[in-house]
Amino acid sequence: MSTTYEYTPLRGQRSIRILHLKPSERLDSPLCCNLEEASLDDKPNYEALSYVWGAPDPESFVLCGENRVAVTPNCVAALRRFRYLTEPRALWVDAICINQNLRPEKSQQVAIMKDVYGSATQVLIWLGDGTRESKEAFRCIGKLAALHISGVLDVVQDMMVAEIKQLADKLYDGRSPKFNFLLAQFMNEYFSRVWTVQEIAVARKAEVTCGTDSLPWSSLVYGIARIIWMRIFQLPSEVFTHFESHFLVGGEAWTTASPLHRSHFPSESTPNEDAIPDLIQALSKSRHLKATNPRDRLYAMLWASGSFDLPAPDYEKSTVDIYTEFTKAVIQAFASTPWNLDLLRLINGASRSQDLPSWVPDWSDNQPFEFNSEVYSGLFFATGRTCDTIVRFSDKDKKLHVYGRKFGDVERRSLHVSRDQYTDAANITRYLINVLSMLRIWKTEAESLRRRNGSMLAFLSITDGSLEEFMTTILRFKPGAKDLSLFDALLQLLDLDEPEFSEWEKKAFTVCQTYGLRAGRAGLMDRFDSDPEWNALLRSSAGRVAFLILLAKRCGFEWIQDIFYRTGPHNTDRAFFTTSNGYMGTAFHTVQVGDDVVLLSGCRVPMLLRPEGTYYRAIGPAYVHGIMQDDSWSQDRASMDEFILV
Repeated sequence: MSTTYEYTPLRGQRSIRILHLKPSERLDSPLCCNLEEASLDDKPNYEALSYVWGAPDPESFVLCGENRVAVTPNCVAALRRFRYLTEPRALWVDAICINQNLRPEKSQQVAIMKDVYGSATQVLIWLGDGTRESKEAFRCIGKLAALHISGVLDVVQDMMVAEIKQLADKLYDGRSPKFNFLLAQFMNEYFSRVWTVQEIAVARKAEVTCGTDSLPWSSLVYGIARIIWMRIFQLPSEVFTHFESHFLVGGEAWTTASPLHRSHFPSESTPNEDAIPDLIQALSKSRHLKATNPRDRLYAMLWASGSFDLPAPDYEKSTVDIYTEFTKAVIQAFASTPWNLDLLRLINGASRSQDLPSWVPDWSDNQPFEFNSEVYSGLFFATGRTCDTIVRFSDKDKKLHVYGRKFGDVERRSLHVSRDQYTDAANITRYLINVLSMLRIWKTEAESLRRRNGSMLAFLSITDGSLEEFMTTILRFKPGAKDLSLFDALLQLLDLDEPEFSEWEKKAFTVCQTYGLRAGRAGLMDRFDSDPEWNALLRSSAGRVAFLILLAKRCGFEWIQDIFYRTGPHNTDRAFFTTSNGYMGTAFHTVQVGDDVVLLSGCRVPMLLRPEGTYYRAIGPAYVHGIMQDDSWSQDRASMDEFILV
């Protein structure tokens, strides 16, 4: 009877174990292997497996010599799929090649994980057992990728749209199980785990396999990118959230840090010599991903730290100590760069461990970070475009001393709409109603601010620029005239509280025609008049929302949904606030009346700080209209105040 395998300690800091998987012509034959120690410095030849462990099973194991190494069923399935028929295969598999019961070894191996996957001749990505639908999905995505790579789409794109849509229809059909499969494929557990990002990002070459079907990773990315870019169909937002860390091909941390990305998506740009954008972007884009151990939220992203010396993985330390030491190390490591306090914008006061200093982001929290795209595309620079920051730590590194200027304080805040109200993807009407309800509340607050500032007109207006100010605050970009006209119409339609639809309809068309939305009643309303169910529905707020969307589409404004979808996710769990000096903004719903709006040297966005005696507690970043781009910021230290964050 076999016993549990006993590991021999590794001899060097760069040593790994390579698994030599013995061949078999039978799929169901026992998995047999032996382990060999090798140094990464000797450039050993092996492939690395990237997969999700999955649930354990006491009957799942591999035989190493005469002894057992416990693994999960998903690992067994992957090894059976990748086992050769007639010759051994050299692999690196974390569950087998690392002594999982020895914490010091685990810490040492995690420290070199970037090199383990980066040195492999190929990374084998395992998505699990396949189905008939997965086979069709792989075929269609492969075809899309082939069209993209050949350049055909760029040359005769319009001619190819019909063929692409025909291919996509095989993947996306909301009335058939194929659409459900597409969601299941992209919602695969693999794309929800934090470690798998690194394993792809540092790979020199990667192949993705589902059952018996395989594609180069680049083909999968090209195919999905083409579907997204051409908007062949609308993927639900939770699908984007699920796989964007692995798939999206523009502006992510690994566009410069990943050799795999650079080989498939070459450009004239060179890798950023400043590693802090890569590191913070990697941490930002991976926040929603899962990690069994909260320490791995950081350790899985160390690949993006460049050559900077950050704390080595240590599973013996507490999570609070690891998070604090890491944050301090990042601030100190990038002290010579302009934006060494940029990671303060990753603080989310909505949910965090009370044991952490307020200036330390709670990396285990899966709430989204703020201002990722705006900051790294250069849109926000509230403290100018250059910076010379001085910070220091005290009280055994529990306090952070920073410098800046108080801009104002929060005088009023609105009610907020919780995240739960935006996660019902199956009920789009409910989603839109919640967005519109939120806008009504915020619109009222904005108009109240105008009245307090002595404006003669209480309502938001295109002519005096107040509507543009409000829209820019909630959208975080300056809308065009067309957007403003339509949104002005929609905001006025929201204020029509006529109980009878006939009266509401008349006023609705009057408003729409005023703003050039000349749809006319013919055609659009015929279906409503002839359908008793629709007639009844339009007496409700849900039906009126549906009517507005259809009306907008009829007028050629299909992008109206983009406004709703951009407004909702950007402002989920956020509150609209106004300051005592007459500005409006948004922040996490934990903002309170009396919080200070502070511009800190070294941080590109305003921060909310809450006074606590002579100290301050960091609450989180804020968008404040009118100060997000400030070329007039002065680095004069004499004009700055010290803020001690606890």
